[in-house]
Amino acid sequence: MDERTKKPYTDIKIGKEKDAVVEITGAVSAETLEEHRRTVIKDLQKDFEAPGFRKGHVPEAMVEKGTKASFLLEEAANSALREVYPLIVDEYKLDVITPPDVKVTKLAFGNPLEFTLHVGVQPEIKLPDYKKIARKVIEQGDKSIEVKDEEVRGVIEELRRLRTSEGETAPEITDEFVKSLGAFENVEDFKKKLKENIALEKEIELKKKKREELARELAAAAKFPVPSMLVENELIAVRDGLYEEINKNGISKEDYFNRIGKKEEEFMNAQREAIKRQLKTKMLLEAIAKEEHIEPTEEEFKAEAAVLSSHYRDVDPLTLFRYVTEMLRNEKTLQFLETQAK
Repeated sequence: MDERTKKPYTDIKIGKEKDAVVEITGAVSAETLEEHRRTVIKDLQKDFEAPGFRKGHVPEAMVEKGTKASFLLEEAANSALREVYPLIVDEYKLDVITPPDVKVTKLAFGNPLEFTLHVGVQPEIKLPDYKKIARKVIEQGDKSIEVKDEEVRGVIEELRRLRTSEGETAPEITDEFVKSLGAFENVEDFKKKLKENIALEKEIELKKKKREELARELAAAAKFPVPSMLVENELIAVRDGLYEEINKNGISKEDYFNRIGKKEEEFMNAQREAIKRQLKTKMLLEAIAKEEHIEPTEEEFKAEAAVLSSHYRDVDPLTLFRYVTEMLRNEKTLQFLETQAK
């Protein structure tokens, strides 16, 4: 083989997929490892200092001699693996969705670098009859919204208590009082709008519950694995965020879990299952959107991105694009499913 087209890796084996995770074994050629060792030395040379030489002008031989061999070896290995990993993914057409978990099994200069990688891949999703499931979930149960007079009275009493100073009598509900609360013409107008607001809150809550039920039903009917690596990566992020919050509040982990009445392992297991459900729902919605050709319009994207950009001015544009696109696509997919009952 022409040296210019010679692959930097050999003996690649792709293991059988398990829980949407595949194992990749192989070796980086000794020549490639040596190339990366030279690259590491050149990078170190830029900031290397030695008596009699200006910074950045120390000879490579002196840089190499002044650097631990183990450090050079490790850095060269990392650099080489960063080069070959995407090439392997591309050649074997792996639809990866997690960073690789890398284990170097053999490493010595002058020899091939042997490695084992584990990486989460996009599972094959066989969609259930999602339209039928959506109709069943949306149509079942009482969908009517009713606001009783006692509910309105309850909110009014709460407002009266909130407007009462210590030692004073609760104010009467008069036209003047309701006008002080907002743009209300009189007591009747206030009660009417209050009833409408309560009805709207109930409608939002009902819609939320229906969507949660729809997600459960879809996930139960769809048989595909969520990559275990993806779940664990998300769990680590949740765990680290929790521990950081606990430390900020100046309490120990033991005190925190005692307060919530759960053991740490029990709590993390519950979080793991919740993450798995969320990821499965996300994958299902993406697959349904693809099947139904659902995508946000350019106008929808621009409008939502403008709102978010005004609140988060330092957000990375690519992160913003992905977040807004996914959020709008999921919302439109849920709206599409909700129309199946009409």
